[in-house]
Amino acid sequence: MPDSLPAAVAKLKLGGQSRHVFLCVGGKCASAEQGLASWEHLKRRLREAGLHDVAGGVLRTKADCLRVCTSGPIAVVYPEGTWYRDCTPRTWTGWWTSTCCTGGWWRSW
Repeated sequence: MPDSLPAAVAKLKLGGQSRHVFLCVGGKCASAEQGLASWEHLKRRLREAGLHDVAGGVLRTKADCLRVCTSGPIAVVYPEGTWYRDCTPRTWTGWWTSTCCTGGWWRSW
């Protein structure tokens, strides 16, 4: 079997993203259903904006637990290292239209 690591790295454009979002979906800070709904929403919005699997885009990671087990789903965005609470599709829709699509990033919440 050929080494698939270089192909996986190339496909994801690892090292070339502008941001990396870690979203807690483990079911401790919010229900597992709510975490997965937020995850699906994040994936869809990144694709719609052309920020998925592209250089300069946004890498996303589904985390089992970010150890802030309240007011979730919880997310952390790097390279800033800024943490966010209540990351639901409703909350993210407002953030997306008012901040991300205008060139900013979750500066205030």
